[in-house]
Amino acid sequence: AHLLLFRPPRPSAPLSTVAAKSHTGPADCNLPRIGAGEQRRATELRTERRARAESYRRTFRTLAPALASPPAPWWWHTGLAARSWARFVARWVGAEAAARDGAAGAEDPEAAVEEARASVAATCLTTLLEAPTPDVAQNAALAVVAPALLLRRRGSG
Repeated sequence: AHLLLFRPPRPSAPLSTVAAKSHTGPADCNLPRIGAGEQRRATELRTERRARAESYRRTFRTLAPALASPPAPWWWHTGLAARSWARFVARWVGAEAAARDGAAGAEDPEAAVEEARASVAATCLTTLLEAPTPDVAQNAALAVVAPALLLRRRGSG
């Protein structure tokens, strides 16, 4: 249930907004629009996206040791855990890709997704290799084999 319900908190208010007409020139191309007459600086957007990706990383490190293996009669729990980890990892890869995309540095969205996959996989593999208990190893293994890390999107080479 922890994995299914986890969503990082949305920012309560923009960190800084300015009127759209107050800026002119080439610096404006780095200011994404968020609403009628409001803009945020690229650095603030980048900070928000990185904080969101970091919240997924912290949650993974917290939940991998916290989720225990079910008793043998609960065979259905294994499938539920695998699907839950797959969904969690897919959202985590999306958050990591958003943190690397556009104003955050990567020019190509596909490159941002590949970097995000590599980062998430490295975190999961580190947890798997350093697992102090079988439960941690099982949860990390379920995250490592998530389809979001293994499959390429359609249309990519």
